Amino acid sequence: ESDANRVDGSTATVVVHDLAKERLLTASVGDSRAILFQYGDLLTARPIGDRSSSNRIEVLNTIHLASDSGEAKRIVRAGGKIVSIKGVPRVEGVLMVSRAIGDSYLKKLVVSEPSLTTYEISEEGQNRIVLIGSDGLFDYMEDEELYTLFRPCNNLDELQSCVQRSVGTAISRGSNDNVTLVAIPLCEKLKNKKRSDSICS
Repeated sequence: ESDANRVDGSTATVVVHDLAKERLLTASVGDSRAILFQYGDLLTARPIGDRSSSNRIEVLNTIHLASDSGEAKRIVRAGGKIVSIKGVPRVEGVLMVSRAIGDSYLKKLVVSEPSLTTYEISEEGQNRIVLIGSDGLFDYMEDEELYTLFRPCNNLDELQSCVQRSVGTAISRGSNDNVTLVAIPLCEKLKNKKRSDSICS
């Protein structure tokens, strides 16, 4: 508000655990991601967008990119265009994301209306870990790699250590974007914590 020249924006992903109905409610704009791991043996992760229930790694939210055909059609209907820069589709040749909070100069095209998804948690699905992260992390680490890293965790201190290792790995591999990661255990084993001031209190 103090700088009228600021026009940048942000992506956002929110996951709510509805304890009464045992489900996860996710709202998102942009390309930050939320994934859910089953705590157990590693299975091969499925491609983004494939919501097959047989896999132990679930993608909880919708990613909004200019490369998506549905998003591109929406932008063109609103009077905009998708321009490819060095092979990367961008809104008006500027943004890769097609939805975001902010970006006032493209507000007619880059909307802030979130996509909403619901994931029902089965009794066996209680043994889970939710990861919410920015594209600066997920562009440099695969789902399977994250799963392998987090699966041996036994408490919140170890979970925090894995978050720090993941962020450090993405940066060491060349990520110079925002690298943010939050890990939330639904797994009862991981809630046996050493720290009393945790988000699981």
